[in-house]
Amino acid sequence: MARIKHPSYIASSGGRMGDIVFYSFYDRQYARLYCKPVDPKTVEQKIIRKTFGDAVRSWQALSPEEQYKYNKKARRLPMTGYNLYISNYMKSI
Repeated sequence: MARIKHPSYIASSGGRMGDIVFYSFYDRQYARLYCKPVDPKTVEQKIIRKTFGDAVRSWQALSPEEQYKYNKKARRLPMTGYNLYISNYMKSI
């Protein structure tokens, strides 16, 4: 992962260009190589994907106050409140 510093007239970049993916995290710009995901389509993988989808829908159903609490907890960690919630959800199943 490489950190990017744009000229002052470019606010940010995002998306994929060839084999390079541009993204931002906490107002910092980064670039990394694209790697094609593997889809084994096993029963176990399907269960994990369904659980992950349930976790995302559960996060979306939280009130803004509850989401704020997770965001506040995650400030000390190298992740967002969303990532913390999803991680906890997946570990609890």
